[in-house]
Amino acid sequence: MIRVTQGHEKGVGLELFIKAFFCIPKSKQPLFILYCNKNTLIECLKNAQLPFDIEDNSLVIFSNKLKLCFVEHKLSQSTDSLNSALESMGPKDILLTLPSSKDQILSDKKIVFKGYTDFLRTAYPQSELVMSFVSPDFNAALLTDHVAVKDIEDNLSKNIFEERVNSAIRGFQTIRNIENVYIAGVNPHCGEDGIISEYDNFLQESVSKIKDTFPKIKICGLIPGDTILFNPQNKNNLFIFTFHDQALGPFKRLNGLTGINLTLGLPFKRVSVDHGTAFDLFGKNSANYQGMLYLLDEILNWA
Repeated sequence: MIRVTQGHEKGVGLELFIKAFFCIPKSKQPLFILYCNKNTLIECLKNAQLPFDIEDNSLVIFSNKLKLCFVEHKLSQSTDSLNSALESMGPKDILLTLPSSKDQILSDKKIVFKGYTDFLRTAYPQSELVMSFVSPDFNAALLTDHVAVKDIEDNLSKNIFEERVNSAIRGFQTIRNIENVYIAGVNPHCGEDGIISEYDNFLQESVSKIKDTFPKIKICGLIPGDTILFNPQNKNNLFIFTFHDQALGPFKRLNGLTGINLTLGLPFKRVSVDHGTAFDLFGKNSANYQGMLYLLDEILNWA
């Protein structure tokens, strides 16, 4: 089952999902269930000028049908739909979270998280989660996510480095045949043998252990962040970066909207599109849903 959570009520995620959903084969539509606020769904459909009926907890547009689970408001619509979906997640399910703003991802005590990954890291503390990104020809994993640049080294001990690299490789192996792994260093020129920083020498000691864990995969690193992408980007190569903007700059430049945000290390796969809420496009029926359609096509292959 692919469980879809609404995201922000004033973002374009719900509109894009519905438009992309009705482009997939009807035989695959029963795999999906949408967790959402009923009034928000109706507003979205009217803004998109789509003829619809809601009957027997299903959204019907022409001969297409999407299963629905309406969620009562408690914290925020993003968090309410997420919590409702998590109650039913199984190990073979896929969680698709539609875009939201960080102020909408809340705990029961209304503590604000830095995003979905931060929320899930708290909900599943026994798991070593890795924020990752997938496109047709580019696989990328981040060893830290929404962390200030000055705090990267404090958040990347040897143990965390090894555990997250291992988690990234194992996770990607479940969706793609990974043959080569390229691991970036933290500092320019990987610290220049200690002239810039000793930290990359500190992490380098862990790379040999990772190579022993995956003897059938060619693992290269540490590689300076400014040259790591001289290596070819394709479905069989995995690039591991140490911090958010080191990865997302080149990934978004090369792929635009055609990318998947994938959280690895959970008991199930969690995905989202690689773009935000686009509040300025809400209700205008003009947002591009091609990135969402790519995501749906890709995760149907996984499912």
